[in-house]
Amino acid sequence: MSKYKKRLVQEVIDKKAFEAKQEQLKEKYQVAEENKIIVEKSNMIKFLIRTAGAVVRVCAGGAVLILAAVGILALIYPGPRREMLLIGQEILEELLVFIS
Repeated sequence: MSKYKKRLVQEVIDKKAFEAKQEQLKEKYQVAEENKIIVEKSNMIKFLIRTAGAVVRVCAGGAVLILAAVGILALIYPGPRREMLLIGQEILEELLVFIS
């Protein structure tokens, strides 16, 4: 008996989720009719754009991680720290020359 109750409960949950999704789609596409079922199909362009976006996010995250590691290492060790301070001073001087 328990097996049947779980299945009925799951069917009710699925039905409510389907109805909620339909309401969202009707608002998105501005459909006022109640008896229509909207089916949203994905196409190749959407897939490629989403995939390209995910790849860019992963690459940007990796670049930020690498730059953060280089920065931390430059602060920890005295040799690179001195060099980074000299480079920073040169950049600041060049910016002041460009501004004036």
